[in-house]
Amino acid sequence: DEAQMILSAIDIATVNSECTLPIFLQFGAPDRIFFIGSVQNGNIRTRFETVHTHHAFSKHKCLSGLADIFKERLNDSTIPALDITVAIELEYIIRNDFDYDNDLHIDEKYIKNLGACSLPFSTRRDVVKEFRLLTGWPALKQEAITDTINYSDLDPYAAPRWRASVTFHKGVQGLLHSGLSKAKEYLKSIDETTVTEKLGPKPSENRSAAEIFRPVVDSGGSGMNINIGGVQLPINEIRLKEIITTIFNVVNQSAPLKHHHSNELLNDIENTLKSAKAALPGSIVDNLTKSIILALVQPDSTKNRTLSVCQIWEAFTEEIRKYWETNKDIPGLENTTVPDLSKCLLHQKLQMIQCCIDSRRKRHELYDQTKNFSTHEDEFFDAPDEFDEETPLTATNTVNNEPEGRLQKSETLKLLNRPEQPLYIPITQDRSPMTEDMLEEHAEYLASMPGDDRVKAQLDTLLSDMQAFKAANPGCCIEDFVRWHSPRDYVEEEDGTGHLSERMDMEDNVWRTTWKEARPIAVAHQNRLFNESKEAEKILHSFMFFKISDIFKMLMPMSLICAIRRLIEEGL
Repeated sequence: DEAQMILSAIDIATVNSECTLPIFLQFGAPDRIFFIGSVQNGNIRTRFETVHTHHAFSKHKCLSGLADIFKERLNDSTIPALDITVAIELEYIIRNDFDYDNDLHIDEKYIKNLGACSLPFSTRRDVVKEFRLLTGWPALKQEAITDTINYSDLDPYAAPRWRASVTFHKGVQGLLHSGLSKAKEYLKSIDETTVTEKLGPKPSENRSAAEIFRPVVDSGGSGMNINIGGVQLPINEIRLKEIITTIFNVVNQSAPLKHHHSNELLNDIENTLKSAKAALPGSIVDNLTKSIILALVQPDSTKNRTLSVCQIWEAFTEEIRKYWETNKDIPGLENTTVPDLSKCLLHQKLQMIQCCIDSRRKRHELYDQTKNFSTHEDEFFDAPDEFDEETPLTATNTVNNEPEGRLQKSETLKLLNRPEQPLYIPITQDRSPMTEDMLEEHAEYLASMPGDDRVKAQLDTLLSDMQAFKAANPGCCIEDFVRWHSPRDYVEEEDGTGHLSERMDMEDNVWRTTWKEARPIAVAHQNRLFNESKEAEKILHSFMFFKISDIFKMLMPMSLICAIRRLIEEGL
């Protein structure tokens, strides 16, 4: 009754508005799909009703049978077939209504088929609850289509119109999302246990035979899984070696996103990703990040996933130490000069270790080439308390000293006090490379010092260069040094003479003060400004004693970039 009342209101509205569109009203249980409706076309009103039958006639399942019903309802069998226009829409439905456990483990074959440094995608279960495909043939003459019980032209592939819709299961979590979520949880972890403590001692490390086999004796030896290392680790040694080999297998780090067509949007995305504070794709940091994210989605317990991360990190640190101890270049970082502050901190620290490797290698080569090399690295000289007033302040009293630490001869410059002697460019110490956290610490250190001490601390490099210059050029003066080190501060006159700039010529100038303190000491005998052994060991030691949150603090920038790249790859 209510449906008929609403339908009557619809009829009145269509007459008043002169609407010629059919209007349908659904009623009853939704799954029964009952409709009534009407259409007002001038003085003719057509009613529509729905009838459900337990078993439909076979002829009513095809177009020819439905057309016959249409003619019967009109009670006019004289209507030619050509005057009947049909619109056909066939619906295909695939349902997946099974209820899955949200913690359903992923197919282990999928994980095994992934590379050691591949980010997972997809989900732990099928996310599609229902898929609907509507195929349509609009405005066709009945004679153009043959659709009978025995034969049909209605091939879905030949339909001029397709419309698809998908209904998804709610709450299904993708593997990539799951990995990033777990990484975020570890990042916020307050667990103070270090990687070394979680993994326990190495097999037979600081343990007697009695301690190793005590669990076996206490348990009677029945059904006991002997674990000499103390902790049952989820990744076996062979698999761990494969992972580390893959991590250090650096590929082309400038390769763009893989796509088969030129797209301005993709190029913009690529340029944006390159400017991100992370590391290049295919680098060690990129591979390490992917391998650890992959470990987070393994079908295993939370404890074992944590141990897997610790195993990979420890093995990664030990591999970096091998490169350091053997003076071998870290793959992909061979051309590093200083840490790139535009990259993530972990990448900077690896670059710093590469700088340490280069510095130690150069120092060893220098020691081998230096004449009369002394192994006493702590040798130093005190500046004299007084100067002879008759001796010019700009000259040194080392004319008779044997030159040492020369790199090459200057093609144009000669010593001012010894015009017959060419000026030699000295071998100097490399500037101390720093990562962004080291720069912050250094800035805080300088800010905490008194003014004079702060200035002196910033002149260590200048003092080293002056000492090396004096050792390479006996009898030189400060003007010689300035001409080489800071040519703009030496003014040459038209008559060929020259003098220091006004700021350099001031008596209290820090360059003059430092020159007076500098003694002729070649680089091979100087205290190192950059102690590569100390810096490398400091980084490696910190890696070994990272907490789980420290690992993901280092990896999170790269994790996000890797995830973005993975999404783009799936969308291409």
